[in-house]
Amino acid sequence: MHRTNSLILLLALIALYAPVSGQKLLWQKAIGSSGYDNGMKMIPVDRNCFLMGGQTSSNEGFGEGNHSLGIYDLVVARVSAEGQVIWQTLIGGSGKETFSDMQATPDGGAVLIGTTESKDGDATSTHGKMDYLVAKVDRMGNLEWSRCYGGTGNDKGLSIIALENGHYIIGGESGSRNGTMTYSRGGLDAWVAMLDPLGDIILEKSFGGTGNEKITRLFEIKKERYLALCTTNSANGDVKDPLGAKDVWAVCLSKNFDIIWQRTFGGTDFDEAHGIVRAQNGDLVIAGTTFSEDEDLSLATYHGLGDSWMFQITYDGNLRWSQTYGGAKSEGGNSVAPTPDGGYIMVGTTNSRAKIINKGLYDGWMVRTDSLGRQIWAGTFGGEDFENLYDVMALEGGNYLALGFAESVRGDLAPLQKDIGNDFWFIRFTDPDDPIDNALRNVPYLAGTVKSETSEMPIPAEVTVTENRTLKQFSRTRNEAQKGMYTLDLPEKGGTYSVMFSSPGYMFYGQDLDFDLLKISPEIRIDVALQPILVGSKVVLNNINFDIGKAEIRDDSEPELRRLERFLKANPDVKVEISGHTDNTGVADRVKSLSERRATRVRDWLLKAGVAGRQMQVAGYGMEHPIASNETEEGRQKNRRVEVEVVELL
Repeated sequence: MHRTNSLILLLALIALYAPVSGQKLLWQKAIGSSGYDNGMKMIPVDRNCFLMGGQTSSNEGFGEGNHSLGIYDLVVARVSAEGQVIWQTLIGGSGKETFSDMQATPDGGAVLIGTTESKDGDATSTHGKMDYLVAKVDRMGNLEWSRCYGGTGNDKGLSIIALENGHYIIGGESGSRNGTMTYSRGGLDAWVAMLDPLGDIILEKSFGGTGNEKITRLFEIKKERYLALCTTNSANGDVKDPLGAKDVWAVCLSKNFDIIWQRTFGGTDFDEAHGIVRAQNGDLVIAGTTFSEDEDLSLATYHGLGDSWMFQITYDGNLRWSQTYGGAKSEGGNSVAPTPDGGYIMVGTTNSRAKIINKGLYDGWMVRTDSLGRQIWAGTFGGEDFENLYDVMALEGGNYLALGFAESVRGDLAPLQKDIGNDFWFIRFTDPDDPIDNALRNVPYLAGTVKSETSEMPIPAEVTVTENRTLKQFSRTRNEAQKGMYTLDLPEKGGTYSVMFSSPGYMFYGQDLDFDLLKISPEIRIDVALQPILVGSKVVLNNINFDIGKAEIRDDSEPELRRLERFLKANPDVKVEISGHTDNTGVADRVKSLSERRATRVRDWLLKAGVAGRQMQVAGYGMEHPIASNETEEGRQKNRRVEVEVVELL
């Protein structure tokens, strides 16, 4: 995992306010480095942030930590409402990884699925040339586990869903008859498996015919009922009523993966489904691509070589309506999302020019429909090369958010001043007649982990943010003890605040908050390792301040003094030495005397606050115990300090 400060110079960020065909663009952001960075999935999470998943071949900036040189790794990133990268995590090995899908998990993290050609790094226990790769990250982006599934053939992981009980269902295609794939009917089979919370297989099954099948999307219809959206070119085996060269095959599965019902959709040509959402009435709306103009497409308006396609089916698989969208050449539909008015927004890509304003090879393609799939508007956005939109969602207030990749540097992408190569492409747009930008805004927050310094294991802790001027508590939380993680709201207007970390049996830690960090990201990250309360444990009081050459405590030291007061009162059996220290400038005897007077002022303040005198002793060491080099101003600053050290347990 890599922090934002390694990325800032590599992000191209800009806001645009110019209408294009069909939709009105509000802003666009390109996130990436010198390689190819493809954004394919986004998930809304807490505090107006998003998790974005995809793949990167970059080796610096956004691709820092890539497991190979110029070859794709899976990548997941937490991104703010305003497009700032908070963290990113790369998953892979020395071979090629391709991303397919990602789902949120109840702990605020995510689980990813893709395909790996590696046999090292995060791709462990591989079976053949191509295997499923599934990985779990926590809400801080830490990789918790990764697993591979497959056999000696080529197996591709394409979809995943996370269940309420912590289990996962994965699906894709299998070309194996061994390993974790126990049965095969044809060249490629649809394969589905249920995993426990750590990725172990609980149940698995292959289904299909003598041709080729794959699962493109999984969807939980209701508890213990799952829909596998597949493609098939078989006319036997599990496949009933085939229609053409390649059909959409919808298979409803029980909790044991028995087929409850199955239907084929499409025509006599090539048809494929890529996205699925639930309609307001409980039906399912599916988006994809069709090259057919008969059977289920016979009543749709056929436009060109291939069209974006949307259709609605009932809970038991009956077709309600089917619509196509596009121009004289080819369009693809990748994702669909419901809109508040009961309609839908679909995104994909197009290379048509007739009746469509296309700027290059392929443009990002948006289609807005009513509840029956009838087109309200359609539009494109792109440049001279290749753009594609893979995911979309409708935001509150009428805005839409889409994610994909952009290769172009001219056309609609020119204001970004991006480098050549694919970048994650994050765009927000609205309906043509909607004048309001109901933009999500960043919500500042504090996040991190609390661990034991000695065991490096997570410990339960209380985290408190205080306003320094008034000493009023702004917010407080207890971390998630099992993983040690915490998140805490911060004031949106900034100010002077400090944070304290405390845990029974441990020394405390506190620091002032630097709100200038919020210019980079809405998250201030502080990871803390607390020392157990033992003789010799010490805390540096970084926020107790004195004027040069003086022993009087400055007013801005009070928050730190209050933290020390709170610690000593909560631990009456602890006796500490309060010691003063200086750098190596000045006369040794004088600075030693000054350091002792400063320590005495701290003790006197605590006595006045009600701390028992038997809990404290003072010492002044001057320049005797440096903790950093005195050759630099930064080192000298660290040496000018007040420390608290446990000297006795009463």
